[in-house]
Amino acid sequence: PVYLYEAAAFDAARRALPAVRAGEYEGLTEKLARPGWTPDFGPARPHPSFGAAIVGARSFLVAWNVSLSTSDVDVARRIAGRVRTSGTVSRTADGHTVRLPGRLAAVRAVGWGMPSYGHAQVSLNLLDIQTTPMHEAYDAVAEEAAREGHRVIGSELIGLVPLDALRAAGRDALGEACTIASDDDLVTAAVARLGLNAVHAFDPGTRLLEYALRR
Repeated sequence: PVYLYEAAAFDAARRALPAVRAGEYEGLTEKLARPGWTPDFGPARPHPSFGAAIVGARSFLVAWNVSLSTSDVDVARRIAGRVRTSGTVSRTADGHTVRLPGRLAAVRAVGWGMPSYGHAQVSLNLLDIQTTPMHEAYDAVAEEAAREGHRVIGSELIGLVPLDALRAAGRDALGEACTIASDDDLVTAAVARLGLNAVHAFDPGTRLLEYALRR
């Protein structure tokens, strides 16, 4: 069975990858039997070893972890809930549940601990860097961390990032000076602005998509 997601989805209810993946392999048989979950292609039964395939078309996703000055995972989870698009679920005085939307559009986030680093992180998936640029997401996490009595100490990129993402952060960092800045200047400013060297050394030659392809 094959499901399509994001811009390839035939069904708007299946655009979000987490919704399609929910239940994982173990829950696939039951999911395929439910109304609304007939696969887009293929049989309505799991493949015995592969399960199901998910195919999509989407904008470049930036996977990125922002490190906090605390090892308290609950703090990271509260911050993640306040910044991600889906927000958090809260219970009212009369026992009803309400969803409080988060600050940032096109962002998924979770909080977790990194014992090997000695601190907690807010792990972000930026689904559209034109909608929410890296520096705006970084600032939102920093502001929420300050509300908790902590601070952001840097960040680490997972995988590659488009040059445009760091250009935007570099322009924000340099202000008016960016009109005469080269790409190298903008990248250097962005790395400092986002603390990308804080956890691991950041090598633009291997971490920027365009530079990696050129190599």
